[in-house]
Amino acid sequence: MISPDLRARVSRPILVLVAGIAIAAIAVAIIARLPDEETRAKARIAKAQELGGAARAALESGNTLQAREQAELARKLDPGAAEASRVLAQLLADTSPRKAIVYSRELTASPHATREDWALHAKLCRLAGLREEGAAAARHAGDALVVRGSDNDPRRAMQTAARDLHAANPDDPASALVYARLMLRDDPDGAIRLLEPLAAMPGPAAQEALRILVGSASFSDQVRLRAADRLTENADAPLADVLLATRARVDANPDRRSELAESLLASRLPKGGSAEWSEADRAAVAALVGWLCEIGLPKRGVELLSASEAVRDPVLAVALAQALLAAGSPKEARDLIDDAGSKVPALESERLLAAAATAMGDPQAAQRHWNRAFLQLRGSKDAESIARMLRMAGGAAESDPEMIQRYLEAMLRRGNTFGLLAVTRELASAFPENPDIENNLHYYRLLLRESPLPDPESVLALVKAHPGRVTYRTTLALACLAGGQTAEAREAIAPIEQATSGLSDGDLAIVAVVLAKSGDPAQAVRVRSGIRLERLLPEERALLTDHVGRYLADEAAFAKRIAELRERRETRALLAVLKSRAALYPKDAPARREYAYLRALASAELPEAERELRELRNQDPADQSSRIFLAFVLLRQGKSEAAAEEVKGVPWNAERPPEEQMILAAVVAANSTARLKEEEEFLRTWVIDPTPAAVSSGTKE
Repeated sequence: MISPDLRARVSRPILVLVAGIAIAAIAVAIIARLPDEETRAKARIAKAQELGGAARAALESGNTLQAREQAELARKLDPGAAEASRVLAQLLADTSPRKAIVYSRELTASPHATREDWALHAKLCRLAGLREEGAAAARHAGDALVVRGSDNDPRRAMQTAARDLHAANPDDPASALVYARLMLRDDPDGAIRLLEPLAAMPGPAAQEALRILVGSASFSDQVRLRAADRLTENADAPLADVLLATRARVDANPDRRSELAESLLASRLPKGGSAEWSEADRAAVAALVGWLCEIGLPKRGVELLSASEAVRDPVLAVALAQALLAAGSPKEARDLIDDAGSKVPALESERLLAAAATAMGDPQAAQRHWNRAFLQLRGSKDAESIARMLRMAGGAAESDPEMIQRYLEAMLRRGNTFGLLAVTRELASAFPENPDIENNLHYYRLLLRESPLPDPESVLALVKAHPGRVTYRTTLALACLAGGQTAEAREAIAPIEQATSGLSDGDLAIVAVVLAKSGDPAQAVRVRSGIRLERLLPEERALLTDHVGRYLADEAAFAKRIAELRERRETRALLAVLKSRAALYPKDAPARREYAYLRALASAELPEAERELRELRNQDPADQSSRIFLAFVLLRQGKSEAAAEEVKGVPWNAERPPEEQMILAAVVAANSTARLKEEEEFLRTWVIDPTPAAVSSGTKE
């Protein structure tokens, strides 16, 4: 028999061993689970990012309700979901900036905060009245140009951002220079108050301030000349600065242009040959040659450069060729470009050769070179380059409608409506007879609400002259809307509102806005579903959001609520929701049809349901669903023959919704039952049952 002490000594190590094994097993199990936990965490973060992207897409499409739901769900999965926080901050910016700041603070607390995050935080602080925090955020943003806010006027938004940057650090010359440049057009006096103190300071900022004062036509001659003297007071001033100062002096004294030009040429040209010049010197000499051509002294520009030296440098070669053309020496210009060969970019080469051929009286060669130049621009996104080429090409471009179209497409891709308007206005002056350019000029002016607004009659004249150009109709519709003529706007798009497959995204946006404004939101939402928002101009997107966005939010809310009520079979509540939807969307046939059907199903307001469905049936005789539901209402009122007549010719289709299949079966059954009853009554009365007279006489009739 084992003693208790021995049993204890034996069992204790065993227990320790068992406990150790158990602990090891638990540890192994925990370690084995660690990757699963990590995987789940990564999955949550990935899903949160996906929901954040969906929230962004919903916000940009104007569906604010869905955007908020998706963003909040993303933050539940991952409280650090940056895109979801951005969406929520933007959603709350206008209504609750202090609540929005909670999210923007989280964004800017992250080491991965972007300049846009800081810019958003600066805007929210400004809206909430937190000036110091907003100024600090603007300083963090670092670049005033990225701050747009919700303004449709980028210039105003940039000015606001630049002002905040300058206010945050008034002693910073860089922010003052940015702010001054943006003030030149709208507040030149304010720009002078910023620039003149800067110009008196030592350092490179002073030179830059002087260059702005000299070069801007927004300032008076007195201001420009005073700055020009200071800019060139140093004998070693660069040629570029001397040229800028001379330009200002010629602008103030145009009669002295030859004298001032000769003074510059005599004193400030770079030393040695062009091979010894720096890149800055070559660029300044090329600019000088171009300016001499502008003021009518191209021969002096030609004398500055020798062809043998210019041919080795593309910048100088182009400058000398332009001067030769202006001086009436097109053959020499052509030979220079031919000798330079591939050193000169193909676009510039073909343009200069086309101009030389025109001057030499060879229109066929000119057209050939212009065509080659246009090919160089195929796919280009530089609208200004295309516009410049079209102006230079003149009639050659007019004979190339494809080039005009490429130009228009390039303008749209840029997305800067102010720049597009400026370029289009220049192009319209060069090609006053081109209807596409005239239409675009009207359209951009209307988008930007430029006063005075284009007269709808002028756009109508374009539509009448070119009835096949659908984009002219959307411009006319926009002009009518701007003048408060909603009915006329709807009339303008009437020929295209149903056949929208060939319209551009901008045209579709205007069609959707007109539909919404004229009381047809269901159609507006339908058109909106086919629009790619990334292809819209900012003003087009703003119009779409203002006039169609709320219906998109309503659409999402209605769809969600209706689905919930159908699932819970809450007929009374569903009736109320469908009634509201039918009132908001009077042309939404499915909603009105379902509303009438449910009323009939509940045996309520049968005559009203019948009238509703007859109206839908009459509006669209091909609408078989309305005919089927009307038959059901007639059945509920005991009118089986009328119900059968209503669905006569409606084919049986197994793909129909179940309720429609049941209604068709009920109509057939009701009419079959009615016929059986008639036959039974006939047999009972006239065949089986003897008449009283027959019984009394003992014979049958």
